Amino acid sequence: MASGRYPNLETGTPTSPTYSDADEDRSEAPIRNTVPSSSAHPTLVNVARYHSPTSPRYTPTSPTYSDADEDRSEAPNRNTVPSSSARPTLVTVARYDSPTSPRYTPTSPGYSDDEDRSASPRSSADVQSIQKMKAFRIDKDEYIINHFLGKGEYGVVFSVSNKNEEMFAAKFLKALQPASKIAPGEIELKVYDLLRQLPHPQLLQLVSTGHLLSTPAGFSTRVILTRVLGLSIWDTLNKAKERDIQARARNGSTSSMTVPRVAFPLQSIKMMCHQIVNGMDHLENLKVYHLDLKTANIYFTENEDFQLDFSDNSHSLIQLSDVTIQIGDFGVCRFHEVDGAATVPRIVQTQFYRAPEILLGLPYDTKADVWSFGAVAAELYTGDFLFPGAVGPDSDVSQFQKILTVTNARMPREMMKKAEKYGSASIGGNVHAYLKRSASSSSSTQGLLQLKRSDEAKAFFSMLTSVLILNPDSRPSFKKIKKNKCLV
Repeated sequence: MASGRYPNLETGTPTSPTYSDADEDRSEAPIRNTVPSSSAHPTLVNVARYHSPTSPRYTPTSPTYSDADEDRSEAPNRNTVPSSSARPTLVTVARYDSPTSPRYTPTSPGYSDDEDRSASPRSSADVQSIQKMKAFRIDKDEYIINHFLGKGEYGVVFSVSNKNEEMFAAKFLKALQPASKIAPGEIELKVYDLLRQLPHPQLLQLVSTGHLLSTPAGFSTRVILTRVLGLSIWDTLNKAKERDIQARARNGSTSSMTVPRVAFPLQSIKMMCHQIVNGMDHLENLKVYHLDLKTANIYFTENEDFQLDFSDNSHSLIQLSDVTIQIGDFGVCRFHEVDGAATVPRIVQTQFYRAPEILLGLPYDTKADVWSFGAVAAELYTGDFLFPGAVGPDSDVSQFQKILTVTNARMPREMMKKAEKYGSASIGGNVHAYLKRSASSSSSTQGLLQLKRSDEAKAFFSMLTSVLILNPDSRPSFKKIKKNKCLV
C-alpha cells in the first residue's frame, strides 16, 4: 500500500447522500470517457497517488446498494467532472488502527493455487534482490530504481527513472525454470511487438526492452520498460475501502464488524466496460488470449487523485474525472492455435476470475477471457469479488460452488459430458467428484440479479447474465458484446 501517513480526519459531520441511476440522460453520449458528477452534497475523500500492478487480497462483503438522486442531466466535455454547485465537505483521512473499527486489510487470490501468501511481496527475496541494485544499466543508459510496484508469476516490477527524470515501469523477468518450456517474457514481448505494429488505446504499449549488464540471482538479463500508469482499478477500490471504513468509524460506527462499502457509479462502469471490451476484442483479433484479465491488471491512464462521495447508509461512490483505462500484464498470454482450435487444458487465470471450463480441466478459448470480463464488470458494480471461492486444497471445488451459487445455474448436461470425456483429471478432478455428489446449485441462493441496486441497471445486468454463462459455447464473443445496448 502507499507509504507514509495521511492527516487525521477533520472535524465535522460528513454528509450522506444517496444515489440512483435513474433519470440518466442518454440523449447524447459524453465525449470520450467523461463522468457526470453528483448534484448532492458529497463528502470528498482525497487519496494519495500510488502505483501498483499487484493485487493485494481482501475479504469480500455482500452489502446492499442505493444510488438514488444522482444527477446526470448534463454530460461534461472530455474527461472533466464538474464540481457540485454546493460546497462539499473535504475530509482527508488517516490510516485507521482502532481496535473497535479496524483498518481494512485488502487481500487477493493468487494466480497459482500453490502460491505462498504468508509473506508480503515487498519482503520477498526476489524483490529485495532488485532493491539492492539501486541502479542498473541497459546498454549506455542508466536507470535509478525508485520504488516497488508489484510482482507476478514471471517478474518483479519497479518504477525507475533515467537521467532525464523520465519515469518508467521496469519489469525484471525471472530466470527460466527447469520445468518450464517457455522463457519468462518470451510471449509477452511477442504480444508487445504485435501491439507496436497494431496498437490499441486500451492496451499497454512497450516503451523499450534491453538486457542487464549485471543480473541479480534468480533473474534473467531481460528487462521490459513500459509507461507508468495511474492506479489500477483494484488499487482504487481498495484505497477507497480503506478510507470509507475510516470515514464510517469517524461518522459514529463503533462496531468491530464495520466493513467498507464502495463502488463506481453506473455511468463510469459503462465507460470502463466499453473500453475493456474494445481492448479485448483487439487482442482477440490479434489471436491472443489474455488469460489474466482482472481489476489488478487494468489501470487508469491518468495519475490523479480520486474523490469518494461518502454515504453513511449505502455505498460510497468513487468519482474520477477521467476513467480512461488500459489493460496490461501480458505475462501469461497465449496465442491461438493456428487452426483456431481450443488450447489444451492447463491452469490459467487468477482463481476468482477463472472460467468454469478451466476449473473442469477443459480446453479453453477466447470465451474464458469473456468470463473474466464478466467477473470484472460485476466487481466494478459491487466493489467486491463476484466469485470469492476459498483457497487451499479444495479451492477449485469452492470456486465452482460459488459460481453455481451466484449464477443460480445448473451444470449444463452437454458441458458435463464434455468434462467427463475430455476434461483433464489432473486439473479438474476435484470438481468432477463434487459434481457427481451435487449436480445443481442450492435452491436458497441469492442469484446474480439480486445484486442489482436499481432498475436503471437493468441493461447492465442483462449484459452480465449474457456473459456469465457456464457453457462457453453459449457465451458471446467480445465482438458481440461491443454491440450490447448497455455499452453502445
